[in-house]
Formats: sequence, C-alpha cells, structure tokens
Amino acid sequence: MKFGINENGFTSTQPTVGLEPTKNRTVLYSVSDRPGGKGGLDIYYTRFDVRNQEWGKPRNVGRKINTVADEETPWYDLKNGTIYFSSNGHSGIGGMDVFSAAGNQTKWSEI
Repeated sequence: MKFGINENGFTSTQPTVGLEPTKNRTVLYSVSDRPGGKGGLDIYYTRFDVRNQEWGKPRNVGRKINTVADEETPWYDLKNGTIYFSSNGHSGIGGMDVFSAAGNQTKWSEI
C-alpha cells in the first residue's frame, strides 16, 4: 500500500463512504488529527484507485468544512451529495452542532 489511511501516532476514526460523481470512484471521509490540518480534529478524504487496488493519500477537505476547532462524525448522503458533520468551530447554538454542505472532496457549498 503506497499511502495509509492511518498514520502512526495520530487518530484516524469515524469513516463514511461517498462517491466522486464525475469518475464514480469511491471516496472515504474520516476524522484525523494528523499534521497539516486546520485545527484539532479535521475531516479528510481519500479516493480508492480500482486499477491499483489501493487508497490514495488522505487530503484535508478544506476550510469551508474544517476550522481551528474540531470537526467530527462525518456522514455523506450519496443521494443528495451532501456531507453532514458536527463542529464546535462554526457558529451555532453551542458545543458540537450539526452542519451540512453540498459537494465533495474539496468543493463544498457554504454550510
């Protein structure tokens, strides 16, 4: 395996599966505190390469979703192309509020 979804010494948890609509590839979203994030826990994605039968390098979904605080519990609605997640970094009622954004990988609508 060229890249691992898990990285030694860091959390990788709470996976959910999505699809890349243009190429119909499987995309795995998960939560991690790996280096290169925006804050504590961020949501990352990786695509599955069917030809090579391996996952690509995990990448941060970007600043429309991730904040300097924590983002957790992603769930991707395949039918609507929407990600739902909890965050204590976006303005809300307080604590870990639930937010959503339409899109995929790094291209998201406003939450």
